[in-house]
Amino acid sequence: MLLVISMLILLLIQAAVGFTPNLWANEHVSVFSKAPTYPATSQINVDEIVLSKTNIQIGYSKRYKEPSWVAYSLNPEKLRACFNRKDQFKPDPAISKPDSATLNDYKNSGYDRGHLSPAADNRWSNEAMKESFQLSNISPQPPNFNQRIWASLENLIRAWALQSKDLWVVTGPELSRVEKTIGSSEVGVSSVFYKALIAFSNDANQKPKAIAFRLPISAIDGSSQSSPLSSYTLSIRELERDSQIDFFEQAPAEFQESTELQLDNSDWDFSAKFSALPCATETPNLFEELFSR
Repeated sequence: MLLVISMLILLLIQAAVGFTPNLWANEHVSVFSKAPTYPATSQINVDEIVLSKTNIQIGYSKRYKEPSWVAYSLNPEKLRACFNRKDQFKPDPAISKPDSATLNDYKNSGYDRGHLSPAADNRWSNEAMKESFQLSNISPQPPNFNQRIWASLENLIRAWALQSKDLWVVTGPELSRVEKTIGSSEVGVSSVFYKALIAFSNDANQKPKAIAFRLPISAIDGSSQSSPLSSYTLSIRELERDSQIDFFEQAPAEFQESTELQLDNSDWDFSAKFSALPCATETPNLFEELFSR
């Protein structure tokens, strides 16, 4: 508790003196955990509800019965393999039945139940693992897409998180690109999925780096991945334009005017490999857990 109070005091001091690069390491915890926003003219979020889970925040579309975005943070401590995957998909009890997808919607549909926050990103917590299988964290994806290029990108992001102090992820389907529905609940099937990433260095004097991915379902040609992941990158600002979502509106002006515009694939190691860390006996950092809820 003393540690948490000390960290909160530090944040108040930082707010008083203003934002500077060497404060990113602590400032970002409260700034980047804010929910994404939409332009006033957007129709995507007219029926959206925001759900807060153990490790993720969800912007859930009652119209399309799936998330429009899922946001969470990753770091080495959250990539410890403490709990094994159990494929126990189920509706989210926080969503009323008329607004929820069902398991039958996906049955014999030809689509996988595609995670937005992957199960492998939640192995550090039994509760987080269970929540990752709730249908509020799931979108319909073709099997070849879900099991190949999407899985490859998820694995690459975990490798990058091992190299970072924190890596923030916002991901989802572009609901403006819904072309059909499945099941009696009419779950939306989007033709495009995205991820927006911000990585914070272990060096507090280093500014964050950003990258985004926009993957069309057509990225998979038959049973193989047709292009490398690096060919699907764009700046966060470009992704915001395409997705009609402002991912980090609460970020400092410095970030809005520079980091969101940057795109330099050479800043990122596309050859990085991920290997899960062993489970530790100590609990994750209390300060981070406070703000990840």
